[in-house]
Amino acid sequence: AEILEVIAETYEGIRDFATAVRFMRAAHAVRRDHLGAAHPVTLTSHVNLVFTYLAAAQMVEVVDAMTALADHMDAARRDLP
Repeated sequence: AEILEVIAETYEGIRDFATAVRFMRAAHAVRRDHLGAAHPVTLTSHVNLVFTYLAAAQMVEVVDAMTALADHMDAARRDLP
């Protein structure tokens, strides 16, 4: 997942946002599937995905991802002692 995220950041750096989004989605999916949606590393990956959507000016995806992120953060908070 980390390699996928670095690739995404590289594409974002050269302003190939469509490819950056594709790799960042893949990185997030790997973390979500292996760690769970409420894991701190997955939440960080989710935030990075939101910023990639912002860079790509995909505002509908930004809103959807932020809504999902808020839900996952609530779940993580409920798991705290």
